[in-house]
Amino acid sequence: MMYYAHSLIDHPQGDWEPLSEHLTGVAQRAKAFGSVFGAGELASLAGLWHDLGKASQAFQERVLGAGADEALADDTVNRYEQQGRTGHGRVDHSTAGARHAVETLGHGPLGLILAYAIAGHHGRLADWEGDGSNSTLRIRLDAGARHIEKYDVPGYARSPLKPRDLLPEPFKLHNNPSDRAFQFAMLTRMIYSTLVDADRLETEKFCSPEKTKHRPASKPISGLLERLDLHLIKLRESRRIDPAPVDEHRAMVLEACRNKATSGRGLFSLTVPTGGGKTLASLAFALEHARHHGLRRVIYALPFTSIIEQTAETFRKVFDDPRGHVVLEHHSNMDPESPARRSLTAQMASENWDASIIVSTNVQLFESLFSAHGSTCRKLHRLAGSVIVLDEAQAVPPRLLKPVLATIDELVRNYRCSVVLCTATQPAITKREDFAIGLSNVTEIIPEPEALYRAMQRVEVFDLSHMQDDALAEKLTRHNQVLCIVNTRKHAAAQAELLQGAGEVIHLSAAMCPQHRSECVAWIKQLLKEEKPCRVISTQVIEAGVDVDFPVVYRALAGFDSIAQAAGRCNREGRQEHGKVYVFNTDHQTTLSMRPQVHAASELLPDHPDPLALDAIEKYFGLVYWKHQHQGLSPWDHRDVMGCFEKGDTPEDLVLNFREADRRFRWIDQQTTPVVVPYGEAGQTIVDQLRNHDEEPDWRLLRRAQRFSVAVYENQLKILQDNTLISPAFQEDREAGLWLLTNP
Repeated sequence: MMYYAHSLIDHPQGDWEPLSEHLTGVAQRAKAFGSVFGAGELASLAGLWHDLGKASQAFQERVLGAGADEALADDTVNRYEQQGRTGHGRVDHSTAGARHAVETLGHGPLGLILAYAIAGHHGRLADWEGDGSNSTLRIRLDAGARHIEKYDVPGYARSPLKPRDLLPEPFKLHNNPSDRAFQFAMLTRMIYSTLVDADRLETEKFCSPEKTKHRPASKPISGLLERLDLHLIKLRESRRIDPAPVDEHRAMVLEACRNKATSGRGLFSLTVPTGGGKTLASLAFALEHARHHGLRRVIYALPFTSIIEQTAETFRKVFDDPRGHVVLEHHSNMDPESPARRSLTAQMASENWDASIIVSTNVQLFESLFSAHGSTCRKLHRLAGSVIVLDEAQAVPPRLLKPVLATIDELVRNYRCSVVLCTATQPAITKREDFAIGLSNVTEIIPEPEALYRAMQRVEVFDLSHMQDDALAEKLTRHNQVLCIVNTRKHAAAQAELLQGAGEVIHLSAAMCPQHRSECVAWIKQLLKEEKPCRVISTQVIEAGVDVDFPVVYRALAGFDSIAQAAGRCNREGRQEHGKVYVFNTDHQTTLSMRPQVHAASELLPDHPDPLALDAIEKYFGLVYWKHQHQGLSPWDHRDVMGCFEKGDTPEDLVLNFREADRRFRWIDQQTTPVVVPYGEAGQTIVDQLRNHDEEPDWRLLRRAQRFSVAVYENQLKILQDNTLISPAFQEDREAGLWLLTNP
């Protein structure tokens, strides 16, 4: 019997895709992806076996014979059933390959890795055990508990390889069983990623050949390095017209990065004060290091979208890349109308990160690494063989330190990655006696970070102790140009209200949509450039990634890292002898997530009057991390994410609960809901268009709405609902959580 993988509606059977072509095509792609981290043969078997369930008479007749596709065979049909809709007859075709994997390779780690990946290739990775539903892998592998149609195993899908020949080479296993369980979980996600990406690319090639023609191809690293060198030469020439005092130090940072780039692959730290030119210097290191070691791409992960937008724009200028063919900017708030987003190439690259330089968020990177969803995991294999720059590395939530540091270590250990911890305030995350989960063998790129800090000291920090709002307002009015950063939106709004009538006062917070904030920042820069009055009251949204240069900055008491970021907005170019940063305490409550940092700063500040000094920063992070180990279920892992992966003394004792880990790992603790606001004519148009939809609208409209959305907390959302100020974006969205501000 001839088996087919995909049918085409309104096409004769002769135009359908033979199953043999699909399986071998997916296997070849997956093997190429997996070979980057030494797992080509294992990934190839995932490709060969993933659709074995299609080699059944039932699938051919009931699904393909009805003109459907395998997309209706797994998770999609569940959604149809929940909505009371009737789809084509369901034939579970993914369980067959999972069972074949454990029957062929045994119930040891390698058989189970393939079983997890194959069983979830159309939806999500499963838990081994859980609430007893049919979705757990234990149930799916049990022939007595879950029936599947009889299937054939074609000769081309039989493998002569033994399990010992399939383990990635070299694969460095930990001695501790629980650490090994985490390693096998990560390897499962990587194999899953190769399978999902290979399967979707092969399916696209057959079903949507026109789209395949637009698939991007990564640019050679050597060519990108040459473009960067030309840009740096031009930048150096332009700075000679009006040189800044810090230019000499920036040149030294760049030279240190180039000198260290030929070091062996591994973990690096780049400790450079704010304004020290670390963005382009780290890019120079990453590209040179990638060329030297034959690595494929550079990935930047940053904490805030404001930094991402600025960094991506800087890189696009370097490579003359307005349409995003080289630099992929991947985050929720990117302007969908920008040339880089309009590019079909960039849209497709964001599906699987097939680009040379990727700029994304910490949330996107690390939540993907702990995700169970196929669409999210699809890009993970692209991380292998890359230089990963974690800018503002101190932004890792202490409650997630253990799983995050274990992931960084594993990327370096077994996936041919080099990781750069790039920050102005290096956190104390190296391994030591009282911090066993820390990273080992971290190489500092700057020869003498302490000397660089002293040389680039451009501000003096003064402790004002406690300040009432009216007294603070009086002080701010004495300055022609001043920036005041506080910890909450409520405090920012109250302080800005007190300053009304005192000249040009600009209020910035996350309560404003990204479009509004961008316009305000542009206006601030213009006022500073023209030396006009400019008093800014802001939350932390201005604290990193926004290149503004104020002579005076006031900062509500916060963590030493936040104070350092605030200081980076003061005398940034070093044109004054010393800028002035004033730290003050306040009666306003800080956010729950910031309280440990504020308490640590309050405890240390009396003995460390200069919170920007490296020894003060080190003590600060040590105190914050030490206090966090005593909270939650597990030290530095408050929701026990690592407990989802368990390994006993025998191969059969491997328990991996991927969906539970996905639920537990959340970078942002407090969940928010987006509310689209009618800011300006464009925002009003988007609100009107969304309000006129009964069902979920086109994704392009939703993308445009992100630039006009404000994230609100659960209590704020309830107030807005109770006062009928918002309405659902469309009728089906009351649970999905997109709302419109319709009565401002």
